[in-house]
Amino acid sequence: MINFLKQIIKFSFVGGISAVIDFSVYFTLTRGVPVFRTYYVAASILSSIGAIAVNYLINRRWTFNDQSGISIRQYSKYFTVYGLGVLWHNSLLVIFVEAANIHDLIAKVLAVLIVGYGWNFMLAKFWVFGYNRVIENPND
Repeated sequence: MINFLKQIIKFSFVGGISAVIDFSVYFTLTRGVPVFRTYYVAASILSSIGAIAVNYLINRRWTFNDQSGISIRQYSKYFTVYGLGVLWHNSLLVIFVEAANIHDLIAKVLAVLIVGYGWNFMLAKFWVFGYNRVIENPND
């Protein structure tokens, strides 16, 4: 249980770094490039790409303690999880902005949090990096 909580804390920290990258690029595109003000989903997808790459590298080594070499299989799994996560998070973004009339920056925060913990963390832990699980001490 302790290991799981440590991973959630590390995942959250890495997510914070990724969020800064994601939101900085998103904000720059939607506020600085007029076409992306209208096409905010395209800006959101572009902003997610850099965040995902940084997220993979840090989570792999630090959060999930995977010290093995990078494998195509693991890389593919990770980008499948996060690619689907981007689709889900952008679907929520559209629903929040268009149907619920929530400001796009607030909607993006909500969508990232929902998908980040409900989808990305669980699949990264148990499917992408799952083979590397350490059996936890039951006394922890």
